[in-house]
Amino acid sequence: MKRTAEAVRIIRKLFQEEFVTYEGNFWDVEDANLYTGPDESPPIHIASNNPGASRMAGDLGDGFVTVFQPPDYVQDTLFPSVETGVRKSEHNESLDDVEKSIHIHVSLADTEERALEPCLPWRGTLLPVFFQEDIADPRFIQEHGDRVGEEQLKETYVVTTDPQDIFDVTETYVEAGFDHIVYQSHSPDQQRFADYVRDEVMPSFG
Repeated sequence: MKRTAEAVRIIRKLFQEEFVTYEGNFWDVEDANLYTGPDESPPIHIASNNPGASRMAGDLGDGFVTVFQPPDYVQDTLFPSVETGVRKSEHNESLDDVEKSIHIHVSLADTEERALEPCLPWRGTLLPVFFQEDIADPRFIQEHGDRVGEEQLKETYVVTTDPQDIFDVTETYVEAGFDHIVYQSHSPDQQRFADYVRDEVMPSFG
């Protein structure tokens, strides 16, 4: 995590300054320059599902992103950690300065079986070890993900035959304090999902 924090500092310098020299614990940069740099620094959003990375998001980031976390864990642990980072930050003055986003896995279909099937390859993402350790081999992740039960998947993902469930989970996370809801739809009929979000969800929360 310290390596990531140092990288964020360097990236921000490259966006804002010319011919950057930086000597760090992990990275050394000498007279680095973006010759086709942006007119304005693009926002840096930092992903987190734990207190430490959430503090880093509050300290160094323009945004905080998390994935399918229970609302009470977000409100009791992650958001307070972001705020702790803000208090030591030279970049952010308040929690409101940090955009808060959550990534939700959703699958809508006519039957629960059809909704569940395209989610099964993602079961490895429910195992915390793959986010805590340096494991990148997709074969290893799939092997262990296949051991995750379908009920656990349905408790974490929105696997449904009822579009109202999508509206309800969106409302839950908006009320929890998120500025942006990002859907990863595994729905067999993506057009049906997109039409529902456009026609029924976005007008209520836009």
